Amino acid sequence: MRRDSTDVTDHDIWLLSETWTQFPTGTGWFSSGELRDPVARRQLGETYSEILFYDDVVARAKKRIRVYQDKLQLSLKT
Repeated sequence: MRRDSTDVTDHDIWLLSETWTQFPTGTGWFSSGELRDPVARRQLGETYSEILFYDDVVARAKKRIRVYQDKLQLSLKT
């Protein structure tokens, strides 16, 4: 079942609030953390994850395509 931002409940936000940070726009969450070598325990990098709603993914993709079209001076309209 596809959910959008109108389907979010207070319970959903409570479940995510421990380890996830809500985007300032209020649509979606992100989380980051250290990536460590399990033996040496030294930091190798960082992980970054996002929880997005379907409509937000589509909107981001459209915006990204528009940027590339402008840079390449390309029109995909038929």
